[in-house]
Amino acid sequence: CMTSCSESQEPECALIKGDLVVPQAHYLHGRYSEEFMKKLWDKMEDTMGDSVSVNMNAERRFFHCEEIAAMVLEGVKHLGVTRILPELRFIRYPSGGYIAPHHDGVKFDPVTQRQTTTSFLLYLTTCQEGGATQFLASLKDRDNVLMSVQPRAGSILVFPHATAHKGDCVDSEPKYLLRGEGY
Repeated sequence: CMTSCSESQEPECALIKGDLVVPQAHYLHGRYSEEFMKKLWDKMEDTMGDSVSVNMNAERRFFHCEEIAAMVLEGVKHLGVTRILPELRFIRYPSGGYIAPHHDGVKFDPVTQRQTTTSFLLYLTTCQEGGATQFLASLKDRDNVLMSVQPRAGSILVFPHATAHKGDCVDSEPKYLLRGEGY
């Protein structure tokens, strides 16, 4: 794995390594309280899951919550994000879980009539080994990893939908995260 900024003690970190840059991608630490993180765990435990997906080995738990979306927004609005859609999902990657290289899809916000531009991953667990989110040069060049971000509980990764990325195979401990979209 390449060096990432996950070990940075800074509350914010643009993803830069030498001359390689992942434009408009940010890995933010310390933005969410322990109380909020507990609220997420409680919500996840109360949400039913499914594992039907063609590009991932994981369980997804879809839900709608304006309150959680607003709380996520508080931690990222300084980046210029103005809305987080309330259609959210928890994702649980078991040992051996992954997501194949892809771009995130755009969603339509029926409230504002706007399309989303930004994805976020709010990590609920820390992965010591495996489970990194890896930014790629392109989907055609899937082995050219520009940056690898190791999940850290309570930290949020924010990036444009069009950024090619994949989820590295999870080692022995499951990886949990909250996933959503905004603009």
